[in-house]
Amino acid sequence: TTFQTGNVAALDRSGGGMLLNLRRAVAPGKLIEVTFQLPHQVQSKTILEIRWLKKSGDDMRGCTYLAGCKRLFTHFY
Repeated sequence: TTFQTGNVAALDRSGGGMLLNLRRAVAPGKLIEVTFQLPHQVQSKTILEIRWLKKSGDDMRGCTYLAGCKRLFTHFY
C-alpha cells in the first residue's frame, strides 16, 4: 500500500467517473481517494479506480497524465 498526497485537476466528470489530470503516473487498476468541493456544494470524498492512463505532456514541473477513472464510492460531508 502506498499513500501519497497531491493535487489533481478534474477535467470532466459524470455520474460514472471522472477524467483527471495527474502529476504522477498511477497504474490502471489502482484505487485513489479524491476530496473535492464544487462551488455552492458540500465537500465530498470519492474513491476512484484508474481505468486507463495516458501521458499528456511535459512542462517545467515534469510530466502530466490524463487518467480515465471509474467512480466506486462517494461520501458527502
